[in-house]
Amino acid sequence: MALAAMPGCITGIESSPSVTKSEIKRQKNTLPAPEQQLIGQVTHQPFRDWTAGKEFIVTDPKIALVLTPAEAASRLAPGHAIRFRGMTPQLTVMGDSVALLRFETSSGQLLDYRSEMSPAAIRAAKAVFLPFSVERSMVQTADSLLRGRELYLLTSHRRTADGSADAEGRKFVPVRVDSVAAGDSAFPLKIVFTDQAGISYSTFIDADSPAHTSRAFHRLFSFSDPRRNYPKISDQAWDHITRSEVALEMSRTECRLALGNPDRIDRSLGSGNMGERWTYDDGTVLIFFDGLLSECRR
Repeated sequence: MALAAMPGCITGIESSPSVTKSEIKRQKNTLPAPEQQLIGQVTHQPFRDWTAGKEFIVTDPKIALVLTPAEAASRLAPGHAIRFRGMTPQLTVMGDSVALLRFETSSGQLLDYRSEMSPAAIRAAKAVFLPFSVERSMVQTADSLLRGRELYLLTSHRRTADGSADAEGRKFVPVRVDSVAAGDSAFPLKIVFTDQAGISYSTFIDADSPAHTSRAFHRLFSFSDPRRNYPKISDQAWDHITRSEVALEMSRTECRLALGNPDRIDRSLGSGNMGERWTYDDGTVLIFFDGLLSECRR
């Protein structure tokens, strides 16, 4: 049977499949996916390996809130670089010693970041974070690993290439990574990619995010074509899925791939039919009978 598209159910809801507790538990008991293994090479450098000249890229003007003198730090903007100069101990009013990290701007202005860790603790730390910035070495590593790669995008959500505005497009489609740059204060890596239509977009990730979060690299990109995992889905239904659309007679699996997991599922049994009502937080409601979509409401 041909599938009738349901324009009223072309939604703007998050189309990346959400993560259930069972999936988190299962992930803990399985080996990392190839995508996780690759992005796992993008890590923060332990402080003991920091050397003078190590660069950090500013991701948010709010960095002026944590650096002194604040007036000089207020001139920093996203994309500016500051270099690590060294660490010195500083006594607090309580007589404790904390680590003071010194940085230098491209113009030679010295800036200090006071950590809440002792010099000994910071030397032993696996990772030390300078707020509102990202280590240039992380950006360079990610760029060397991903630039030029053909990947499959797993979400319809993206941003414009410059990262300034939200955008929408087809998911489960091949894209080519153009570059990796510094992101923002929440997700410090920005992946710029081009789709089959030749349009460039971007998405932001945190390489150190836990595997079960929605912004983990392997939840946004795949090395392999997701279509191969669903050989029984028709080409027509798959086209709807890539556009985040649903159509009458689509199965629950197909609708879940199209719109993601619902926020609520209500089940009922009547007249010999098993019914389900899926409700999404944007107001979309899907009605199933015997596992097939019979109605979509907005």
